[in-house]
Amino acid sequence: MKAYTTRVGSGPFPTEILGSGGDLLRFAGQEFGTTTGRPRRCGWLDIVALKYSCQINGFSSLNLTKLDVLSDLEEIQLGVSYKLADGTPIKSFPSDLRLLEQLKVTFLSFPSTPLFLHLHSSFGSHDQMLLFNI
Repeated sequence: MKAYTTRVGSGPFPTEILGSGGDLLRFAGQEFGTTTGRPRRCGWLDIVALKYSCQINGFSSLNLTKLDVLSDLEEIQLGVSYKLADGTPIKSFPSDLRLLEQLKVTFLSFPSTPLFLHLHSSFGSHDQMLLFNI
């Protein structure tokens, strides 16, 4: 699993990064279709969607890849919860795409530099990969 989220095509994408931030992530991660070259939409890691995916697929751990793509960013954000426009929290991933389009995401932000300096010293020149137990 990537350290950020990508999507091809239209539809709801609550953690999408629009503008130059999304472009930076797209180019750093080489997020373009293999056959068509079409650019993928890029966004922050969506913890709500990830938790739902873990629940329905029954896995207990995952590999987080492409951390190096985030290393040039000053700040990293994680989408940690959803709420309606009026502020009412949503407790789980919605099954209704219309609702997903209207949600606001609560983000946690943290600086990327200390994390990646630690990873480089821990893993040396190997590809950066973390194993998380869920």
